[in-house]
Amino acid sequence: MEEKNKAWKTVSSKYLFRRPWLTVRCEDMLLPNGNHIPEYYILEYPDWVNTIAITKDGQFVFVRQYRPGIERTSVPVSARRKMLRRWCPPSVNCGKKRATEKETGKSIW
Repeated sequence: MEEKNKAWKTVSSKYLFRRPWLTVRCEDMLLPNGNHIPEYYILEYPDWVNTIAITKDGQFVFVRQYRPGIERTSVPVSARRKMLRRWCPPSVNCGKKRATEKETGKSIW
């Protein structure tokens, strides 16, 4: 089967939730083999960059955070969406976040 014939067809699409950090849409899809998926959910996210702070002696810096979605505390990798704005260099944004977390133990979202 040719690549173009493998594409799913969107019968209809509607947005269920829109925020700057997450968009959710539901699509009614028709597959090349004839199967029909009336509710196919798609999550859209803005571009982001994950960063890891490393001390001068080679230690990784992480901040424990409570995550309501999984109902437990974890040690996530720091992600910065603002970094991708052309007018703000990554070193400025990440440096501010790392410095604040190191000093206060809190993230500055």
